Amino acid sequence: MGFRDLHGVDLTIPPAIQGDARFHTLVGDACATGLPGESFDWVLNIHALHHFRNTETVALFLDECYRVLRPGGRLCVVDFPSSPQIRLAFWFFRQRIGLWTPYLKYFGKVIEEEWSFLQYYLPQWPQTRKLLHEGKFEVEKQVNTLFYYHLTLRKPSNA
Repeated sequence: MGFRDLHGVDLTIPPAIQGDARFHTLVGDACATGLPGESFDWVLNIHALHHFRNTETVALFLDECYRVLRPGGRLCVVDFPSSPQIRLAFWFFRQRIGLWTPYLKYFGKVIEEEWSFLQYYLPQWPQTRKLLHEGKFEVEKQVNTLFYYHLTLRKPSNA
C-alpha cells in the first residue's frame, strides 16, 4: 500500500517480527507509548481494541493515538461490535456447537483464547462506540457488518 517507516507497539513482539528489518517494533503499552507527539500519519488497530477490556483503557488508547498522530492523521479500527449476532455466534463457538470445518474449529479456538478480553469488552460496547464516534476525532469512514466494524477516524487538521 506504499507505507514506509512502519512501527509497531505491543506487550509482546513475536521473534519473527522483531528480526524483520521492515518494522520498528517497541515492546510497551499502546496507551503510553513514549513515541514522539504528532509524528505518525496512521495508527492501525486491527482486532485488538477489545484487548483493552474496558472503556477507560480504550479512552487512554484514543488519547495516545490523538497525541502521536499528525494533524490530519488517521486512526483505523477494525474489531467486533456487541451485536446480538456476534454475541450469539460467540456463545455457539464457546459451546463448541457447529464447529464442523477446520476454519470454524480454528475460529472457535481463537474466540476461546480471546474470551478473557471479550467478556469485559462486549458489555461496554455502547460506551466504547460513543468514545469512538463522539470524541476528539472526526469519523471519516464507517463500515458495519454483522460480525465486525471498520472505522477510520481523522484527527482534525487544525488540531
